[in-house]
Amino acid sequence: MKKIARTISYLLFRLTIRYKLYSLIAWFYSKVIRERTADGSLRRLKPESRDGKINILALTPHQFRGDLDCLTSTGECRVLQMDVKWQTRLMYQFYPLGLSHARILHPSSDDPAIKHKVEYQDFLEKFLPRLYKITNIKCVISTHLYHAEDTDWGIVSNRIGVPYIVFHRENLYAAPITRKRVIDRYKQFDSFQGRHIIVHNEISRQTFIQSCYVKPKQISSLGCLRMDSYLKRVKENRKNANEGRKKVVFFPFVLNYYSPFGFSFFREVHVAFMRFAMLHPETDVIIKPKPKWYPYWRKDLQRSIEDSDIELQKISNLIIRTDLDAQELILAADVVSGLSSTVVVEAAIAGKPVIIPYFSELQDPVKDDYIFFKEEFDLFDIAESVDELTDLIVKRLEDQRIGKIIMDGRKAMFEKYISSLSGDATEKYIALIRQVVNGKTLS
Repeated sequence: MKKIARTISYLLFRLTIRYKLYSLIAWFYSKVIRERTADGSLRRLKPESRDGKINILALTPHQFRGDLDCLTSTGECRVLQMDVKWQTRLMYQFYPLGLSHARILHPSSDDPAIKHKVEYQDFLEKFLPRLYKITNIKCVISTHLYHAEDTDWGIVSNRIGVPYIVFHRENLYAAPITRKRVIDRYKQFDSFQGRHIIVHNEISRQTFIQSCYVKPKQISSLGCLRMDSYLKRVKENRKNANEGRKKVVFFPFVLNYYSPFGFSFFREVHVAFMRFAMLHPETDVIIKPKPKWYPYWRKDLQRSIEDSDIELQKISNLIIRTDLDAQELILAADVVSGLSSTVVVEAAIAGKPVIIPYFSELQDPVKDDYIFFKEEFDLFDIAESVDELTDLIVKRLEDQRIGKIIMDGRKAMFEKYISSLSGDATEKYIALIRQVVNGKTLS
C-alpha cells in the first residue's frame, strides 16, 4: 500500500511540474520547509512576524555542520531549511538520473546537458518568486561552489533579486599543492554567478581571486562561525575535562588520489596507535575517522593489521568511532595526534600537546608541497618514526606543558588558517548578510 501511495504521489509531482502549476508547487514546498530553532530542532514555519529577522534559506542543510545553529543563536535571522531530497527530486525532473555532477554544474558548450540546465533554470525563475513570497525568504546560502543540487537554485535566486551567498566549507589550503589545485580547477569555470562568497581566511580568499573565478569585491574572509563558541569553551575548559583516565586522541588520514601518504606510512602510524593501546590499558586511545571516508579508511585499517597480533575487538581501551564530536574530544584529550587537518590547529589553540607523524617516507623534497603546516612544525611535537611517536605519547601524557612562545605562535597560526581569536565571526557574517540583503555596496 505504501509503495502504491509513493508511486501516486510521485506521478502527481511530475504532473504538477509538466503542467507548470507553479503556485501549487510553491505552496507544497512552503509546507516542507522548516524553521530551525535555537536548540537545533526544527518546527513548522510560522506566519511572518514583524520582528526584523532576515529569513535565510539554507540549501543542503546537513553540510553546514554547526554554522546554522550559530546564525540562529544570534536572534537576528530566521534559518529555514528542507530535506535535501526535495531539492534533488525537483532537479531530476529536468536532469536525467545518472548525469555526473560535473556536467550538471559546468556543461561544455556542446554538451546536451545545457538544454536541461536552461529548462530547469527557466522553471526556477517562475517557481522561486512564488515560494519566496509565501515564506518571505530574503537570502539563500550554501556551503560549497559545487553542490549540484544547490547551484542552479542559488544562481536563479540571485538573478531574481534574492542574494545567493556561499559559506565556502573547504578552506584549509595549508600546502602549495592544494592552492594550485583550486586555482587550476576554478580557472576552467565561468565566473561566480552568486552574490558573495565567504571564506575563513585570507589565504583562501587570495586563492580564489587568483583563479579569476570571483572578483575581489565578491569574496570576504570572515573566519569560521563554529569557532566562536569553541574559543569560549577553550577559555573555560583549562584542564577540568581531563580528570579520570588519560586520553590519547588520533584523527586519522585517508589514502586517496590527492594524498602524499603511501600505504606503508598509513600502516605504520595506525598500527603504532593500536599497539600503544594494547600495551597501555590504563590509557584510552580514541581514533575518530571522518564519516565520509570511513568505509575506505576501515578497509585500509583491516589491511594494516593482517598477519599481526592485533585483534581490535579485544582491545577494550581502543575506541574507534565516527560520530564523536571532534572539539569535545580535543578538550577532553591529554594528547592529540593528526596531520593535514584543521583539528591539528584546533588542538594547538586549546594548549594540547599535538604530535604530528612525519616519518621518513614523507621526508622527501618532492612531497614538501603536499605537507600541511610545514612552516609551523616548530609549534608541534614531530615524530619521525614509530619509536619516536610512542616515546612522545608517553612523555606528553606525563608532561603536557606548552611554553608561552609556542602558544603565541599557535595563536598566530589559528588566525592565519581558521578564524580570529576575538571570536567575532558570527557577528561579521550577520553584518555582511544584512548588507547584502539591504542591497548595500560591499567594499
